[in-house]
Amino acid sequence: YGNVGSGSGIVVNAANGVDFDIFSDVSTPSAPVNSAFLTATPSGASFDNLYTVSLTAGTATPVDRIGNGSNLSGVAALPTADPNAVLWTGNVGPDWGTAGNWSPMRVPGATDNVFIPTGRPNQPTVSSAQQANNLALGIGTTLTTAPGGVLSLNGNFANNSGTLAGSGSGEVRFVGTTAQSISGTVSSFQNLTAANAAGVTASGPVQVVQVLRATNNLASGGNVTLLSSADGTALIAEAGGQVTGNITVQRYIDPSRNSGLGYRHYGAPVSGSTVNDLATTGFSPVVNPDFNTSATPGQVSPFPTVYSYNQDRIATVTSSYSDFDKGWVSPGALTDALVVGTGYAVNIPGTALVDFVGTANRGAVTVAAARGTSADAGWQLLANPYP
Repeated sequence: YGNVGSGSGIVVNAANGVDFDIFSDVSTPSAPVNSAFLTATPSGASFDNLYTVSLTAGTATPVDRIGNGSNLSGVAALPTADPNAVLWTGNVGPDWGTAGNWSPMRVPGATDNVFIPTGRPNQPTVSSAQQANNLALGIGTTLTTAPGGVLSLNGNFANNSGTLAGSGSGEVRFVGTTAQSISGTVSSFQNLTAANAAGVTASGPVQVVQVLRATNNLASGGNVTLLSSADGTALIAEAGGQVTGNITVQRYIDPSRNSGLGYRHYGAPVSGSTVNDLATTGFSPVVNPDFNTSATPGQVSPFPTVYSYNQDRIATVTSSYSDFDKGWVSPGALTDALVVGTGYAVNIPGTALVDFVGTANRGAVTVAAARGTSADAGWQLLANPYP
C-alpha cells in the first residue's frame, strides 16, 4: 500500500512481472517525478511480499509474505487517504462556509488541505472569515474573495490553471508559522497579506489588484506585479515587513479626454528601472542627447519623446526656446536609470499601459529642489517614489 497525498498518482504495469511506481509530483504529466518504486520479477522470479512504499523517503520496505510464491500477474494499491484532505463539491451553492459544499461534509479548518477540482456545479466564494492549510486550484476553476471575505492560509497556495477573482476588501492572508509559497500559474489576488514571520515566497506569477500588505516579508523573486487599470492601482503597504526582490508596477492613465498622443507624467516607483521601461505595446521611447545642447532643439532628429526638467538649465542654456522650456532635458540613452523622485513627461498614447521593473522604494526619499534667479526658475517636476 502507499500513503498517497493530494495530487499524487499510482501507475501499475502488469505482465509476467510487475513494475509498481508511485509518483508524488505529476504537475507535468509527460514527465512525472518518481518518488518511490518497486520492480517485481523482472526476469520471471516469483515475488510475493507486501511492501510499504514511502513517498517521503522514496523507498520500499518489506512488511510480510502475502502468497504462496507464485508469480504475480497483477498488483493492488490501497491508498491511505489524507485525513486532512477536504474536497470542494459545490453541490449546494457557491458559499465556502456551507458544509454541504464539501467532502467530507464540513467547512475546512486551519489544518485542512483543500482542493478545488474541475467541473463542479458551483465555484467557491469566500464572503466571511475562512481558513485552510494548503490550497490548490484545479484547471478551469474560479475562487472568489468577496467583500468581507478573508481566507487565511497556514500552508501553501498552488494554482493549476485556475482563476483567483475578487472585489472590494476580499483578501487572502498567509498566516503560517513555517515558510509558505505561492506557486503555479498566474494568481490574481484582490488583496494579499504576508503575515508569516517565516516569510512567504512567490514561486509563480502573482498579481495584486488592490493592496499587498506586508506585516512580514514576501520574497517576490521577480514574480509579483501590482496591477493598474481604470478600476484603480495596486499599492504596497509595508506594516513591519518588506517586499523583497524585483517587482513589476503598472501605471494606467485615464485616456477618456485624449486617447491619442499627448504628454503624460510618470515617475519610477521602484529602484533599478530604466527609460526603456517606458516601452509598451504600440510605444517605444525616443531619447536624443543632442536636444540638450542644440541652439535649435526643436529641429533635432529624432525628436525625443521623454523629458525630465532641470530648472538650473534656464541660466546656462542658449537656445531658441523660451526660458521655461530651456529646462526640459532628454535622457542620454534608453539604458539611463529613471531617477527616483523625478517626474518624466512622456509623449505617449493615452491607451498605453506602462510598467516599471525594480525593487520597491521604501523609507525617506530626498529630492533636491533648488531655485535659480531667473523669473522662470524654481519649477520642479517631481514624482511619487512609492509603489
